[in-house]
Amino acid sequence: MTLQKLTAELADNAELFEMSKEEGDEAGLETIEAEAAKLQPLIEELEFRRMFNQEADS
Repeated sequence: MTLQKLTAELADNAELFEMSKEEGDEAGLETIEAEAAKLQPLIEELEFRRMFNQEADS
């Protein structure tokens, strides 16, 4: 997953969160929480790759 796609996913989730929060939609909030949990490992992988992206880091 690219950084742009990840950013778009996070923005979509943030927008859905606001709508669900305003409407009191608990099921929507739970879905967003599950989607955010799926993104966590991807974020961690990107952070790891960013930290160790130098030639000598292999």
